[in-house]
Amino acid sequence: MMGEYGNPKHIKGSNTLKEINLLSVVIAMLVVLLTGCNDKKEASEGEDNLKVYSSGDKIYYSGEISQSGYEEFKALLSDNIVTLVINSSGGDIVPGMAMGELVFEKKLNVQVQDYCLSSCANYIFPAGKTKYLAKGSQLGWHGGATQSFSDEIVPEKTEDRQRFIELLTGLIQQENAFFKKIKVNQLVTTYGQAAEKHLEVLKAHKMNCAGWSYTVDGLAAFGINNVVLKDGQWEPSSTYKDSCIHHFDMVTIR
Repeated sequence: MMGEYGNPKHIKGSNTLKEINLLSVVIAMLVVLLTGCNDKKEASEGEDNLKVYSSGDKIYYSGEISQSGYEEFKALLSDNIVTLVINSSGGDIVPGMAMGELVFEKKLNVQVQDYCLSSCANYIFPAGKTKYLAKGSQLGWHGGATQSFSDEIVPEKTEDRQRFIELLTGLIQQENAFFKKIKVNQLVTTYGQAAEKHLEVLKAHKMNCAGWSYTVDGLAAFGINNVVLKDGQWEPSSTYKDSCIHHFDMVTIR
């Protein structure tokens, strides 16, 4: 997680062991929030099951978004590659943005066969030139770097708390720059967390959903265009691992 793009040198002033540890906490916190995974064993198993390879003009990526996965993806890029075929439940925020930037810069198409959730939906899918969705494929969001965080996860000591906020601010600035670059409304990562919308989710499902998704028209409202339905239709499931995914039929951006 602390590789090329996770290194504190990318955030101004982060050059002590204590700051590195705090940055690790910030990133680890975002990994939990952006993957829905709070079990280290589950996260490590996701990386152990990572498969990244190329065939013809496509790179296939299956597994958690991680620094090692990003490096394997980057190593396989060539002028012959035109499409990234991905199945991922999410992962690390920093390599997620790094992968998204490469997808955008190389003008790669993104094809989702089964699911693209969390960091995958935040940073990789929107960056694609043309986005292909299989009939039963899933997209899912449940937060980003700009979401509100509970004070419980912020260090209590004033010095640590201040530095923690500075480091988190650095990640927020990086995410701001990313969405500006790909010309997508950053609100796509947090839209479902607004109080009035969250109440709609609870009312619709009588439970707290793990995340949310959008229709093709909803995606377009955030600037996520050029979405192609590979089978002529898109019928994503309303659940993922026994947790509901709320689908917004309408998106209103004020």
